[in-house]
Amino acid sequence: MVGKLAQILYPGQMISNMSIAVAETRKLIRENRNVCIHEATIESNRKMIRIDILNKKGKTLELIEVKAKSWHSGIANLSDPKTYREFEEYLEDVAFQYIVLKEAFPEYTIRPYLLLPDKAKRTNIEGLNGQFELLALPETTGGFKGFEVIFNGNENEIRQDDLMTRVDVLPYVRKIEWTIQLAIDDCLDMLFPKITKKQAALSIECNKCEYRLKDATLQNGFAECWGAQAFAQPHILTLTQLGNINRITGNSINKAIKKGCASIGDLDAATFKGKYNNRPFYQATSKGELIERALWDELDFEYPLCFIDFECSRMALPYHRDMRPYENVAFQWSCHTIHRPGAQPVHTDWLNTEDEFPNFKFAVSFMNQIKRAGTVLIWSCYENTILKEIYDQMEVYNYKNEELKNWLECFVKFDKGDACGYVDLAAIACRYYHHPLCEGKYSIKYVLPAVLHESTSPSMVEWLKQLSLFQMNDHGKMVNPYEMLPLLGVGTKSAVKDGTGAMRAYQDMMYGLHKNDQHIKSQWEEALRQYCRLDTLAMVIIWDYWRRKKVVGKVVRMIV
Repeated sequence: MVGKLAQILYPGQMISNMSIAVAETRKLIRENRNVCIHEATIESNRKMIRIDILNKKGKTLELIEVKAKSWHSGIANLSDPKTYREFEEYLEDVAFQYIVLKEAFPEYTIRPYLLLPDKAKRTNIEGLNGQFELLALPETTGGFKGFEVIFNGNENEIRQDDLMTRVDVLPYVRKIEWTIQLAIDDCLDMLFPKITKKQAALSIECNKCEYRLKDATLQNGFAECWGAQAFAQPHILTLTQLGNINRITGNSINKAIKKGCASIGDLDAATFKGKYNNRPFYQATSKGELIERALWDELDFEYPLCFIDFECSRMALPYHRDMRPYENVAFQWSCHTIHRPGAQPVHTDWLNTEDEFPNFKFAVSFMNQIKRAGTVLIWSCYENTILKEIYDQMEVYNYKNEELKNWLECFVKFDKGDACGYVDLAAIACRYYHHPLCEGKYSIKYVLPAVLHESTSPSMVEWLKQLSLFQMNDHGKMVNPYEMLPLLGVGTKSAVKDGTGAMRAYQDMMYGLHKNDQHIKSQWEEALRQYCRLDTLAMVIIWDYWRRKKVVGKVVRMIV
């Protein structure tokens, strides 16, 4: 959709026939003093590029790379190291195109740009996102899915809206030009005259490898580099805070890898004892579950207990008038309530299915659900962030609701010194709960399987059965319910198993390929409700497990 928007902002000629694309591009450049080309195709010295937008103005070629990544024209500056790192891969992309274009047309001045959605701007168009329609194209060789984007709105209105910003990146491209040229030469040496493998040095950077698979029977690019050590358990690259531990211990992990070490057990854990809530240390040294005694001091909650979870969506193109690119839309909440000690959890939820700005309805319904709660429990501070944004949106959108405003001011933590109306279970897990299955992490997607590995309490079994997500594996342990969430029917072949999946499901349901398919939309709605319900039930299960550990007094390794 962003690419289509860019083409509307820069109207021109599309190069679509790949068999003649290079010749057609060159012909348009040679025969026109001024011309804008979409998907201009350039070839030079065994290198080929397709430029999103090539805008020729006399003897100047504007190379415009379109990205959906956000920019904030009032704040962002590529001279800032943090911002530069954030955009580094895009600058490398542009630098490669810059080099090839300059080679092919040395007589022209080349000006490279990034064209990005600007978070400093607000759209004047209601339903902007809905004016773009996605159509699936037949799968090509290798199963690649293509899409055609149809725009059904007013192009002049889009141009007046001016929602994107063009960022001049020439100074930054020139700084890395030589580095990219060396990388190009390196690649060419590996490809010509015949393909030759070049072994990269093994290091902690390998944890970013996109060719890493868990199944040893499949072709595995990671294993080609690491050999049998690719399947060491627990692998050294799974150490939590890997880069930070390597840094504070004098590059010790890279040194260990260089010596042939591949398991966390090969590390000298004493060098990082006491760091990062001891999670890396326990990950390296513990063979079983560890619970610090202080955990139970955190569980003295006032009833009723409300376990809550939010799902939100942010897209490059705003949904509604006055919204910024990537502004959050809160479309779903789930709540499990335990009214008194020993009571069963009761589930309630809210899901937006209307093409309207839902945030204030979301917030009001949520306030009405939990404002009489004794304790509200969340997993991480995401919910606080969303409610804080909604509070700010009330002023921006001139939404008047004194009850909601006053409630948010009491419930939300606006800065570090503020009190707040909730308890963060993720922070408790981070400080006090450790299990090998968590791999040093404290995401609910890791903590829940660890808890289910340790317990098969009747309550857990019954709660999961109610969601049709209970199953035992061959070892007599409960299967991770997130892995049991069902695939949707024909046409989607996917499940909602995490926050990103929920966001994509909502976007598809409201604005994507299936926005006009009521059958698929109803499936998405059911999948969203089940996933979000599982998230809050997972919190109940973890809390109940911790509580029972204390009450029952089950033997467990504990740390004073």
